[in-house]
Amino acid sequence: MTEKAKVLLSYPGGLFDEEGAPTWPWTCVRTRPRWEKRFSRWLVAHDLPHFLPLIEHSSRSHRKVHHTEVPLFPGYVFVRGLHGKQRFANSDCVVRLLLPAEGHEAHRLAEDILAIHTLLAAGTHPALLEKEWEPGQRVHILAGPLMGVTGQFLRKGDKGQLVVWVDLLGVGAAVNLDPDIPMEPADD
Repeated sequence: MTEKAKVLLSYPGGLFDEEGAPTWPWTCVRTRPRWEKRFSRWLVAHDLPHFLPLIEHSSRSHRKVHHTEVPLFPGYVFVRGLHGKQRFANSDCVVRLLLPAEGHEAHRLAEDILAIHTLLAAGTHPALLEKEWEPGQRVHILAGPLMGVTGQFLRKGDKGQLVVWVDLLGVGAAVNLDPDIPMEPADD
């Protein structure tokens, strides 16, 4: 069983290329189990910008290899803007909303979502769901396809990893780092 990074289901297609992307407010929508893609289709039909990070999951059954795309953050879709639950009532997909507090928490969520997008779009290493917060220093990547991303540096055995945490959800995405990648301590 293997997983690899893949960025899919951001609507519209160039969503993160638009002006002001790091400062947009976001609503984290908790969907029914395994209804993330259905909710994404509903959002597209209603012309609502959103981000559903997916990874390709491969499994082997007998002699066949099956490839599926699964959400990096199971049960969550990020919708641009601040919305109430009533906005999504007709979708029949939504369980609850996680709204960041105004100010620092909202700004941090916007930065985290942009960093997750950049991490997956770089496609340099597989991304996996990281569920445990481990002690480590926050770093800012200075060059390469992850340039500008800020996350937590972790050491796993003899390898380094960059973890971008979505604090509001309590989970994050991690990728292995090349040993020669330049980085500096992040100022928070």
